[in-house]
Amino acid sequence: MIVDRPTQSHRFISRDYIQPQWVFDCINARIILPTEEYMVGKVLPPHLSPFVDNEAEGYVPEYAETIKRLQAAARKEILPMPDDVSPQQLVKDDENMTMVSMSRKKRRLYEAMKLELFQDLLSLFITFCLCYVLPKQTF
Repeated sequence: MIVDRPTQSHRFISRDYIQPQWVFDCINARIILPTEEYMVGKVLPPHLSPFVDNEAEGYVPEYAETIKRLQAAARKEILPMPDDVSPQQLVKDDENMTMVSMSRKKRRLYEAMKLELFQDLLSLFITFCLCYVLPKQTF
């Protein structure tokens, strides 16, 4: 839901409340951008003019690079990675992008499933230690 007020009195959990700049940035980028950066109350990303050639100007804003990567992903293209990005950062960024593209309800379900998986793995590990590792040790 697009909101032009700093607060919203009644909120539905299943909806994202975003600022109007998101609409214009989506139009300019020609893709549906993630809404996380445009939530009500957040500082908006810089508005990027479609009439400015950033490379010709000699300065490419960080958010322009982000949009370029999102556009490439939408077209299923592979772009070369910047030199200063580690594989660990890529995994973290991929998980963050997945989280950004989810609705709040799906994010909560995902987090609950992750916690449940962690608890199951911990339980298996403890069971393994109690049944196989500790009985073989002599004190």
